[in-house]
Amino acid sequence: MLGIHPVLGMQMRQMDKMMRVRTFVEKGELQVKGEGILDAVLDQINYLVLQYAFIQDELNNKEEVVHIEEHRKRYPTRETYAYIPDRVDEE
Repeated sequence: MLGIHPVLGMQMRQMDKMMRVRTFVEKGELQVKGEGILDAVLDQINYLVLQYAFIQDELNNKEEVVHIEEHRKRYPTRETYAYIPDRVDEE
C-alpha cells in the first residue's frame, strides 16, 4: 500500500516520534499538545517491536518458500502441496 514496504512506513512514523522527543529535549516543550514525552518514547518502542515481528515473519515465510523449492528440486515428479501465506505486495 502506498508503494512502500510496511517496515519503512513504520520507520517514518518512528522518525516523527524521534523528532518530537528531540524538540522536547531542545526546547523543553512538545509541539503536539496532549501527548507526553513518555508517550512519544513508548510509541517508538512499539514501532520497533512491530518492525521486529514483521521482519521475523517475512524471514520465516522466506525460509518456508526456500524449503518448498528445495523439495520440488529433489522430487520433481511429485506434486508438492504447501500452504504459503499471502504476502503484502509492493506496488
